[in-house]
Amino acid sequence: MRTNLVARYGRVADKETGEDKSQELLESPQMKGVRKPRPMIDVAKTAGLEKLYRQVYGAMPMEVHSNTFGIEKEEDLDEKRFA
Repeated sequence: MRTNLVARYGRVADKETGEDKSQELLESPQMKGVRKPRPMIDVAKTAGLEKLYRQVYGAMPMEVHSNTFGIEKEEDLDEKRFA
């Protein structure tokens, strides 16, 4: 939530006036005490699931960040090329 408010992707509004109260919330003592969430890889390690996490979720950033390759030719479909 903090990240979205700081980036102005979201806002907190007063129910009655509609006035933007985002900055007021960000500077409030309640928000100062909120810890940042642990990275999911750390949670997986603690739970003994690091290998599973890396296998399932490790490939996702490649797709998102365009580091994958495509199958473009008929010969690319030859299953012997892939494990």
